[in-house]
Amino acid sequence: MKEYLKDGDAVVHEDRANPRHIVHEKALIMTVGEALHALCKVLDLSLGGCRLLLEERFPLERDCRVEVKFTLRGLPLRFCGTVRWWNREHQVGIQFAAMTERRREMLAEAILDLRAARAAMKEKGESVDRIPNCEGEDQWARNGSGSARNSL
Repeated sequence: MKEYLKDGDAVVHEDRANPRHIVHEKALIMTVGEALHALCKVLDLSLGGCRLLLEERFPLERDCRVEVKFTLRGLPLRFCGTVRWWNREHQVGIQFAAMTERRREMLAEAILDLRAARAAMKEKGESVDRIPNCEGEDQWARNGSGSARNSL
């Protein structure tokens, strides 16, 4: 099924096994075994992977093994994965490695919480491109529609 990102909801029209959800959370990407790391932002997320926006030039190759660390709605998450693609806009597609059922359930619950927060905000007529990281927190996720700060 084809999926396209739209207005803070799950993606609905792209060839993917799992729907993607717009996130915009700060993250850290690390290469496995090489001790390289860089700041980035998770742009969207699914049970199968994520799309990142790198803040600076970072040496990655297709099939490179990486770890990604970020917080989603107050829940710290860390996943191993493989680089599947990258582009000139500093975006990187990561496919998550196999994970335990418990970890998958944690991710699914965090995604459901994100969707519920977006639905509540939408119902109130509020913008859904800015979601608080967790209840009562003053920190807001940036829209992320801007371009990368440095060129590759």
